[in-house]
Amino acid sequence: FDPFAHYLAHLDRTSAYRPHAPLPPKKNPAPAPQPQREEPIPESDLDFVFMKEKGDFWRVRMSDSETLVSDCKGLTYIHYLLRHEGDWVSSMQLLAATDPEAVEMEDRRRREQRQRIRDAQADARESLSYLSGSSSSYDSDELQQAKEFYEEELRDVQDQIKAFHKNVYNRISNNIRRSLENFEKALPELAQHLSDTIKYRGQEWLYNPPSGEQIDWTLG
Repeated sequence: FDPFAHYLAHLDRTSAYRPHAPLPPKKNPAPAPQPQREEPIPESDLDFVFMKEKGDFWRVRMSDSETLVSDCKGLTYIHYLLRHEGDWVSSMQLLAATDPEAVEMEDRRRREQRQRIRDAQADARESLSYLSGSSSSYDSDELQQAKEFYEEELRDVQDQIKAFHKNVYNRISNNIRRSLENFEKALPELAQHLSDTIKYRGQEWLYNPPSGEQIDWTLG
């Protein structure tokens, strides 16, 4: 009689009646991590800053690129146009943003020139009417010479006004161009954007980027 073999046989007979503990559920293997795809940041979500700091500097920033630019009139013109995006702004408004007294002088000069035109036109009409009515004393050649004289005087005043407007345009455009050049090296894309979207028409200026290229500026 082998007691160890007898014990093993007893275990085999009784184990069939013992309840078995449930097997633990199978765990699904964790999915392998997928590489994150970086979506391009929309331009509207970038951080654009164009504001004057304390002192004589402007802070210009696009996303994480930033530069400080020395104060100048052109930066004030750009800032004014950005604040009035989509609106035509007169040259006088831009000049007033930097030098109100100069605008007052320019405006007075422009009024004087317009008055000179009205006076020259009135003098020409009156003189030619008088000469025409005194045809017995003046022949056709003298009338033609008088007419040419007054027309020349009128053209001279008009040329002065055109020169005045051209001078104002040159002052504003040159200041804006130099300002863009001051931060073009640090922020070339932003400088190009402003160069492409600031427009001129007659005596008015406009900042109006096309649809999809608008910028949410922080202007201070």
